Amino acid sequence: MTAYQISRRWLWILLLIAMLPCWARIGRSSDDDAPVDADAANGIEPPLINNAALLRIKKGISSVPRRSQLAELLSWKIDEIDLVSDTTDGEKEKLRLSGQGDIKRFLDRVHELQTSLQSATDPPDIDSVAREWDSLKRLAKSGIFEEGSLFSKARRRILTSEQLAKLKTEAAQTGEAFSIIGVVDLDGDGQDDRDELRKVLAAYHAVVDNDVDGTGILRVNGKVHDKPRFTQRTKFVVIGKIPDAVDTDDAERIAAIQNIHRLRNHIVGAARDRGIRVISLNDFLRYVGPKKKP
Repeated sequence: MTAYQISRRWLWILLLIAMLPCWARIGRSSDDDAPVDADAANGIEPPLINNAALLRIKKGISSVPRRSQLAELLSWKIDEIDLVSDTTDGEKEKLRLSGQGDIKRFLDRVHELQTSLQSATDPPDIDSVAREWDSLKRLAKSGIFEEGSLFSKARRRILTSEQLAKLKTEAAQTGEAFSIIGVVDLDGDGQDDRDELRKVLAAYHAVVDNDVDGTGILRVNGKVHDKPRFTQRTKFVVIGKIPDAVDTDDAERIAAIQNIHRLRNHIVGAARDRGIRVISLNDFLRYVGPKKKP
């Protein structure tokens, strides 16, 4: 290697060494460019932790039930009351209006919290947002229509003490409920076996809430009613064998069959509005089959 080549190589090495500080500054991350927080340097928690908490609250707010979901829950609550008291249309309207007031108050608080969330920067403001979010979470968990709500107050004015006690007992039930329409033929002999099915369900603390038998009569929890009533326990609407009016010339039988079809359409429509699944009797028997005792 000639002296010229050696000198040239050393010149490149010196240039590279001189440029290293520049490359270090160029390659430094944006976090490194940020000024050191004085509080952090003094051992105080940096604001980033509070910001992370606000982000968690913002994410939690996004999962708050929508107005339509709360309105559906309100309908459930009114139906449950109607089961124990046969409320009038006027009383139902009072319950509905009070419940809508609770929904508005709850969603207004959520909206105000969202607004506060955008402007909360100081520790006192952040603490205030966190406390309000905790309060809303507790309210949502206990139920916006429960004790202290407008709905609860209206309910106490409408129901007697006996009806309130019965409502509390019903609410404590944890088993599933099913609505059944049509003939329940369990063994293929053409006969209605709904009593046997009830016994199987009762063994597992399940009940039949809406029951339309082969004569076109609707019973709700064993009592004759003119319209179905669902609760939050209702899991399925089960469609059994539905008779056809063309199979008979008897006027009374035709009227009964027409009523079965009318009730089926009404119950199925109401169930789908509430998100309750509608299934066939065979699918239902497969669902309860493994639970059946010998």
